[in-house]
Amino acid sequence: MISNFRALRSRLEQIPVEQRGRLLQFAAQRCYLVIVEATDRASAYRVFSVMNNRGLDLSATDILKADIVGAIGDAHQDAYNKKWEDIEETLGRAAFGDLFAHLRMIHQKSKLRATLESEFRQAVKPMERPQQFIDEELTASADAYRIILNRMIDTREYASEISRLLSGLVLLDNYDWQPPAIKFIADNQSNPAAIYEFLRQLDRVAYSMFIRRVDINGRINRYAAILRAMERGGDLQADGLLGLADEEQKQTLRALDGPIYESTRTCKQVLLRLDEALSEGSAKYDLPVVTIEHVLPQNPDPQGNWIEHFPDDEVRKSWVHRLGNLVLLSRQKNSSARNWSFERKKKQYFTRGGATPFVITSQVLSQEYWNSDVLETRQRDCLQTLASLWSLNA
Repeated sequence: MISNFRALRSRLEQIPVEQRGRLLQFAAQRCYLVIVEATDRASAYRVFSVMNNRGLDLSATDILKADIVGAIGDAHQDAYNKKWEDIEETLGRAAFGDLFAHLRMIHQKSKLRATLESEFRQAVKPMERPQQFIDEELTASADAYRIILNRMIDTREYASEISRLLSGLVLLDNYDWQPPAIKFIADNQSNPAAIYEFLRQLDRVAYSMFIRRVDINGRINRYAAILRAMERGGDLQADGLLGLADEEQKQTLRALDGPIYESTRTCKQVLLRLDEALSEGSAKYDLPVVTIEHVLPQNPDPQGNWIEHFPDDEVRKSWVHRLGNLVLLSRQKNSSARNWSFERKKKQYFTRGGATPFVITSQVLSQEYWNSDVLETRQRDCLQTLASLWSLNA
C-alpha cells in the first residue's frame, strides 16, 4: 500500500497544477466511496468475487493462502509466502487449485457439498499447523501430483512401468483416482516398487469401474474406502479394496465382449489400452487426432462384397460394434471409405500416409480376408489380452 501511495504521488507531481485541480474536482464530485460490510469471512469473499472486475479472479487457493500464511508469525511469513508461490508456479494455477480439491478428498473422503475453502478448513485444519502443512503435506503432495501430471518419476527402478500406468489412468473420463494416488506416492516416494504395485492395482480397479460405468457415488465411495484403509495402515489387498470381486470381473468381461463401440465414453480408451498392451508397452503416441474405424462397415452396400462374407444380417450386426472389428486411425474418418471392400480399405485407407502407428490396426492389415471366423479369433485374442492386462480371471 505504501508503494502504491508513493507511485501515485510521484505520478501526480508530474501533472500540471491546473490539471491536478480538475482531477481533484472530478474525484470530489463524480467519484463515490462505497463501504460494503459482510457478516463473516465467506460472505466477504463472495462479495469481493462478485464486485471484482479487474485482474485474476480470486480463487479458493488465494483465500486459503491468506489464512494459512497469515497464521504464520511475521518473522517467517515472507519465506512461506515464497514457498507457496513456488509450488503454485511449478504446478500451474489450475493444477494447484485441483491439488487442493484432491487434498480435501484425502481428508474428507466424500463428495464436495459446500465451497472448497470451507470444507478444506474443516477437514484439513491447516491453520492449526500452517508451517507443518506447507513444509510437509503441501510440498510432498505437490511433488506427487507433479509426477502424475507429467507421467514421469525420477527413479532408476520401475520408471517406465509407472509412466505407462499413469499414461493409462489419465485416459479415464474422471479424476477420482487421483487423491489415493497422490497420497500413496507422497507417502512412498522412496519406494518405487511399492508405487508401481499400488498403481497397477489402482489401474485395474479404476478401469473396471470405468468399463462398468460405475457412477460418481460408487467411485467416490470406493476411493474413500481405499483412503481410509491407507490412513489406518491396513493391507489394501487383504481388505479387498484394491481387488475385484468375481462378479465385478464377470461384469467387466461381459462389457468388453459386447458392442463396446456403443459405449461412446469408454470405447476409445479401451482400444488405446489394448493397443498399448499389444505393443508390450512400446507404443507411445502424441497424435492430434485418434479415431475409431469399423473394418466391417456399420451399413455395408447391399451390392458390395461385404454381404457375400456376411450374408446373415443378424450375425453381421452382432459383430460390427465389438472389439474384434474395431481399429484406430490417426486422422479424421473418411465417410466415403466406410463401405469400401476390405482389400481396398487396407491399401487406400488404413495405410494412407504411410504405415499405421497402431499395433491393433497393423494386425488387421496382415489378414487376407475378413469374415466371421477371423472375427471370432480376433475377438478372443483381444479379450485375452485385456483379461491379462487387468487380471480378469472370472
